[in-house]
Parts: sequence; C-alpha cells; structure tokens
Amino acid sequence: MPALDAAEILTVGFATVGAGLVIGLFLLFFGPAVSGLFGRKPQPTTVADELAAEILNRDWDRERAIRMSPPGLTHDDVQINANADAAPLRERLDRAFRRFNQRFETLSEEYEAERETDRAVRKIAACAAPMESYVAMLAGLDGEKVAPLLAIAVHVRNGMKDHGVDLSDPAAAEIRLPGLTLTMAEKVEMCRQAGDTVRINGPLIWLFSLVAVQDPARRRTGRRLWAELHRGAPHVEACRDALELLVEDWARLEGADQFPRGLTPEPI
Repeated sequence: MPALDAAEILTVGFATVGAGLVIGLFLLFFGPAVSGLFGRKPQPTTVADELAAEILNRDWDRERAIRMSPPGLTHDDVQINANADAAPLRERLDRAFRRFNQRFETLSEEYEAERETDRAVRKIAACAAPMESYVAMLAGLDGEKVAPLLAIAVHVRNGMKDHGVDLSDPAAAEIRLPGLTLTMAEKVEMCRQAGDTVRINGPLIWLFSLVAVQDPARRRTGRRLWAELHRGAPHVEACRDALELLVEDWARLEGADQFPRGLTPEPI
C-alpha cells in the first residue's frame, strides 16, 4: 500500500474533525428530541417514588408533546391537555395526604393515651409505695389510736356509696368505674401537697385497698392493713365528734366493723 503524503494526511484529518463537529452539533440541537422519543423513563422503586416518578413522567410527556405537536396545535392547547391529565394525579395525591394525616392523628392520639397511662401508673405506684410502712405504723398503735383512721376510711366509703361507688367491693368498684384507683391517687397527692396529714388517711387507705385487690403480690399486705384497722372498730363511735368537726358534716360510721371484700384477715 503506497504511503500517504502530507497533503493527504491533512485532508483525512480535516475530514475527521469535520465529521465530529457535525455529529456534535446534531446531538446538541436534536439530542433532547431523540431522547424524548426513544429514551427510557425512570422506573419507580418504592411507593413514594411511584408518585414522584408519575409527576416527572407527566412533565416528560408534556415536553415531548410540545416538541412534536402537529401544525395548528398551540403551546396553550398542549398545556391545557396536560393540566387535564394531571387532575386525576392531584386527586390521588390529595387522597394519599388525607390518609396520611388521618393515620398521623390516630398515632398521635395513641401515643398521648400511652403517655397518660404511663403517667397514671407511675402516680399510683408513687402514692401506694408506703403501703408496707403504713401497715407497720398501724401495728405499733393501740386500738384507740387506730380508730380515728378507720373512722375517716369508713366515712369516705359510705359517702362514696351515696354517689354510686361501693368501695366495700374494691375490685368490682374499679371495674364499674375504671380510673377509680387513679382518682384516689390524685386525692392522696392533693392532700399531701396541702399538708393535710389527717384527711389524707381516707383516700390513702382506699388507694392501698384498690391496689391490693388488683395486685396479687400485695394482697397479703392489704389483708394485714384491714386486720390492723379492725382493731379500732370498737372505738370508732368515740371519734364521731372529732370527725364531724373535721369534715364539717354528719359522720357516716355505719358498718365500721366490716371488711372490704377480698381483704379479710384470712382468705374465706
């Protein structure tokens, strides 16, 4: 094969460069249209990506429709058609966001309910914590000293019975009135914050009783509590005047010798 001289080499070089320029200019001006016709659209990989991809694909389709629109079809016509096509998508997005908001509100309510339950459990546990020490304190008192504490508890029981809450059966009372234990704990906390060391004994004794019938581990302590309180029953009437001055009302002391159901000194 004969060797190329310098002129031929230059001719081939210029031809190659020219061809490259022509291809580059073609891709520069006509590349987007070719890509719109033959390019692959991004495929969604997740549920969230699906909605985003649909929006992008509709933009892609709108641009291609504008570029390839036949004579006589204006840009505004294409835009109107694109907006009409997007209406179902907006409706789907609206429904999705409404479902998301409803689910978020439900989860928020459940979270708040769990927080309230957790606070209630911690409050009850804190108020009922001194149960053992309270029983030990009663065990060191004579019956006459125990009587005022029993009188307050009996007065509270009889007063609540007038309002439909029968504390003579603590377990049934909690079932009929969910949250009764928490109510007693709140009463104890209020008396404690007010520094009322006398009135606090009424709700405190019934808080201990409600906790004892609901917690098998504390049932024995609850029985001991009422065994110690029962020693004051013969002296309760002697506390009537003092109790009426305290509550500023008629003392309700009937049934002072009765044990709450499930809290007798020994199982029946």
